[in-house]
Amino acid sequence: MLDAFGGTRALPGSTVTYRLTAELTGSGSLSGLRLADTVPAGTTYQPGSLTLCGAALTDAADADAGVVANARDVVDASGRRETVLQPPRTVTPGDRLVFVLDYRNEGATPATGFTVTNPIPAAVLYADGASPGAQVSADGGKVWGALASLTVRGADGKPRAAVASDVTHIRWALAGALPAGSGGKLRFGGIVR
Repeated sequence: MLDAFGGTRALPGSTVTYRLTAELTGSGSLSGLRLADTVPAGTTYQPGSLTLCGAALTDAADADAGVVANARDVVDASGRRETVLQPPRTVTPGDRLVFVLDYRNEGATPATGFTVTNPIPAAVLYADGASPGAQVSADGGKVWGALASLTVRGADGKPRAAVASDVTHIRWALAGALPAGSGGKLRFGGIVR
C-alpha cells in the first residue's frame, strides 16, 4: 500500500496493490485456465493497472490474458434472471458478487486429479451458490468440507459451528479426466462486507 504522502497508511487516495494467487495441484497438464476475482469494497479499480506475472495487460476482452469486468443480474423478456458481466464500478457493502473461474485443458492429453483453490477476499462474505463439489475452509485451508461440518474457535476460545463469515477459501477437487480441448466453469457467490 502506498498513500498519497509516500507512507503506507490506508488513507483516501492510497494505492493498494492487490494480488490474486491460484494454486493448482494434481497430475496432467492444464492450460488456458481463467481466474476471476472482485475489486474489494471501498476501493476502485485503477484502469490500466492489470498485470500478469509482472507483464502489463489491457483491461479489454482482447488478445491478451486479462479482462476487467463486474457481474450484474438482468431479467429477459420471458422473466428469466441471468448473470452477465458489466464494466467495473465501485462496490458497496451488501452488493452481491459472482466469482467465475473458467478452465480448459488445451493440452493434447486428458488432465486428471487436479484441485482448484481460491481464497475468499477479506472484503467479501462467502454467500454459497457454488458449483457442485465445492468444499470450503474456515481456517486458511487446513481443514476442508461443507460449511455445516466445519468448526472454528469462538472469541471465548471454545469451538463453535463455522458460519459464512468464517470462510477463508473455496476449492474443487475435479474428479475424472478432463479430455483434451474440453473445459468448464466454477463459480461461487459473495457479498461485499
